Amino acid sequence: MKDLSQTQSLADLKTVNNLADLPLTKHYEIQATLRQLEAKYWITKYRKIAMEEGKSEAYAWWQRTLFDLEKKRGKKNTADLQRRMNEIR
Repeated sequence: MKDLSQTQSLADLKTVNNLADLPLTKHYEIQATLRQLEAKYWITKYRKIAMEEGKSEAYAWWQRTLFDLEKKRGKKNTADLQRRMNEIR
């Protein structure tokens, strides 16, 4: 999948009014972009907590967060998030 810049539009809003109208490949592209953005978000949040409260507190927070995510999404999706985060770091 392509890495889209933040300024590049994912879909032309003049022609696409609904995500269901998008071609399947564009839909997958948007999903991948959202997953990458989520991974970046969690990395940024972890680093912020580590700077403000210390690494041990950030690590404990992250373990609690992973546990909660695993309950909501399952192991497979949580492992995918961790893999994406490791690729970015």
